[in-house]
Amino acid sequence: MKLLLLMSLLIYSSTQTAQTGIFSQSGTEGRDVILACGNEGNVVWTKGTDRGRSDILTAEDGEITQRHRPDPENRYSVLTDLSLVIRSVSLSDSGIYYCNAAPAVNLTVNPAPPAGESHL
Repeated sequence: MKLLLLMSLLIYSSTQTAQTGIFSQSGTEGRDVILACGNEGNVVWTKGTDRGRSDILTAEDGEITQRHRPDPENRYSVLTDLSLVIRSVSLSDSGIYYCNAAPAVNLTVNPAPPAGESHL
């Protein structure tokens, strides 16, 4: 019984730690966004989907070493600090992004304002 209680506390503790590490970020459709990771050395960026998770890319020391999905427009890149850059975001880019399997950013992409309208 004590072992079960201890295991339950450990699972709860690790779940809480993972949930508190996520950062909420918003962007505007058509603009670029930068998603921070906070890791050093190498990273696998993944996006949460309805069917689970889908790997985007793997990078090491600021260079992409593998693309896990087609990216003909080169929308995905990384900075030297391993942050993920998404160029010209679309509404479908909204979601949770994982850095080395840990939830890092909950991205919300807002619609672009109608042409002729300016946002200050």
